Amino acid sequence: MKTWLRAMGGKPPNAIIIDHNRAWKTIIAEVFPNAKHHFCLWHILRKVPEKLSHMLRKHEDFMTYLYNFPYKSWLKQQFKDKWKKMIENFQLLEDEWIQSLYGKREHWILVYLKDTSFGCIYTTQISKSINSFFDKYVNKKTTLKEFVEKYKLVLQDREDTKMLVDFNT
Repeated sequence: MKTWLRAMGGKPPNAIIIDHNRAWKTIIAEVFPNAKHHFCLWHILRKVPEKLSHMLRKHEDFMTYLYNFPYKSWLKQQFKDKWKKMIENFQLLEDEWIQSLYGKREHWILVYLKDTSFGCIYTTQISKSINSFFDKYVNKKTTLKEFVEKYKLVLQDREDTKMLVDFNT
């Protein structure tokens, strides 16, 4: 992260999306003390089958129910009320992982993130999107020289697409 910060000319990001992981939180707090760090929703929801397998076996709709929380709560009190209802309905009062998610709700529930813009990206989908975009142009056998040439093509294609979208708009 320090190397990345140097590469960015010493200008830290205002916000960063990280995995729901204590190590990342520590690193971000050290290297980017003023950056808001938010948890990747994809990583949180990916852990549900591991952390709550007993719940998924008992309640097939639980994953859908939990998945809606980050997106459907428009007011903080609505979120709190719905979370309390979920805890009661699914008897999760004693579940440590669920309790830890609630304790860190400011890092992953959108109603708490309204003051931070991520361009409608709330997961690591941006890096996956960039990777899949580059997959059309390069592969693991691409040399550095070829990459630089392809990168120019990538930029031109992106600009052409942007101009087309602007024109259509």
